[in-house]
Amino acid sequence: MFSPNERLSLAGQPDEIVFAILQGLPSIDLHKAKQVSSSFYRIINDQRFRKKMAQTILQQYFPRSRTNLKTTIKDQWPKEGDKHLPELLFLLLVGNNNLIKEKIKLADLYSKDINGLTLQDWACKLNNREILRFIYKKLIIPQYRSQDGKVLDLEQTDTLGFTLLHWAILCRQPLSYIKQLKNLGYRLTTTTLSGDTVLHLAAQANHSEALMWLLKKEELDVNAKRSNATTPLLLAAFYGHSEAIKLLLAHPKVNISATHDNSAHVLIIAAIKGHNEVIKLLLADERIDINAPCVDGHTALFLAAQNGHLTTVQLLLKDKRVNINARRTDGATALFAAVHKADTATAQILLADNRINVNAPYADGATALIFAVKAGHSEIVDCLLNRNASIMAEITTRTRYLLNLAEKHNNKAAVETFLKAEYQGQLPRMVSVNSLEVAIIARQNNITLRLLEKAKESPKAKIIRALELAQATANYRLIEPLQEILQHRNTERSHFQTNFTNNFFSVAGSEIASLTTQNLYSGPK
Repeated sequence: MFSPNERLSLAGQPDEIVFAILQGLPSIDLHKAKQVSSSFYRIINDQRFRKKMAQTILQQYFPRSRTNLKTTIKDQWPKEGDKHLPELLFLLLVGNNNLIKEKIKLADLYSKDINGLTLQDWACKLNNREILRFIYKKLIIPQYRSQDGKVLDLEQTDTLGFTLLHWAILCRQPLSYIKQLKNLGYRLTTTTLSGDTVLHLAAQANHSEALMWLLKKEELDVNAKRSNATTPLLLAAFYGHSEAIKLLLAHPKVNISATHDNSAHVLIIAAIKGHNEVIKLLLADERIDINAPCVDGHTALFLAAQNGHLTTVQLLLKDKRVNINARRTDGATALFAAVHKADTATAQILLADNRINVNAPYADGATALIFAVKAGHSEIVDCLLNRNASIMAEITTRTRYLLNLAEKHNNKAAVETFLKAEYQGQLPRMVSVNSLEVAIIARQNNITLRLLEKAKESPKAKIIRALELAQATANYRLIEPLQEILQHRNTERSHFQTNFTNNFFSVAGSEIASLTTQNLYSGPK
């Protein structure tokens, strides 16, 4: 966008205007912008702008990060030998190409970050053609020269089995140059050690020109698989390259149902990564099975919820074909995934859909509400209660679960006595065992008080019932507060609501952990 030889005059323009202009630029153009205007230079170096820029980069490239930009980038390469790579990534993100050229080495191109991306992949992601040209000409070509440095060795490969042609495609070199390499004798059918074909590499780099040309070659298989069964289509979905996806979907022989070796298909991969533009293209294709599961029954919706991709969840829910209640092999639905992650926003989106079964049971009969209560996710508990959520799916399972829960807290006899006295012979016909009773039995006292605040019908009766159960289970810490609430309910209700809301959900983590189902969310491998 900017040339260092150009000068831009913004004299007299308010800082707010300059700030707004810079905010609209891609982060990789900021370094060049500093060189064309003194106003740009001053604002870009301002601490407030740098903080805003860091937030923008985080939102765009690391949407799931819960830390600052410096820590996030540092965490991308945890290995000791890669400690210098976060700096190079930061320079890429802000477009400081001159400094990158000084620092980057050939060995740096072979290290992958925690998401499986190399610096070359990041350069493609950022569309930094200048750095891609530099990598290819200054770092790649020299290793394929003969000893006198004059002739290209057509048979030579690097440690990964890449030929010079492979690297030319990966670094997005012009199609005319790639054709020249082919004419020199480089074979299009040569694969890397991991089974990458030229189609895989073109899809990985989102090299649309090269991909379009290669897809016309009869000797190339559009569904060729790497060693882990990944096809070019799956690879394009992994990297989020929508242009490559368009070209591959248009090929008459493409297998849209192809799966990775963990049974993940193209929509699953895009959902895990949160690549929404790719997902839009896939959902528009009538061949896609939106509910097709991968290992352990994970669907695209479940994995989008599990990975916190709110926009992806919304996209999938807009499709009438999606099964919002699809269950994993252990019974967990997308709602369970949101509850487990304490992701209130995703839970709200799911609960707002009329198709959802809010009381869909887990394998042991527990519903999403029981997990939210036990984990102390107060906002999600509120959302679930507003949708009339129940604790257990079936009465026989409810009863067994309550007694097992009570036994863990050494008060099984007291609970059995209470249940017999309360329900007598009508226990099998009970409509529900509510969340309040489970919270009391589990000695989640702060949760109990919060649930009482939510009572809409006969609040006094609920308090009396809670007090009786607290007494039956010898929950002495809860008895006195309940007696006070009962005594002052009518005259000082608002006072007690405020008092007992403070420090809500302060139950020790070890107590909560003892109540939760072990290994509920193992996730796809």
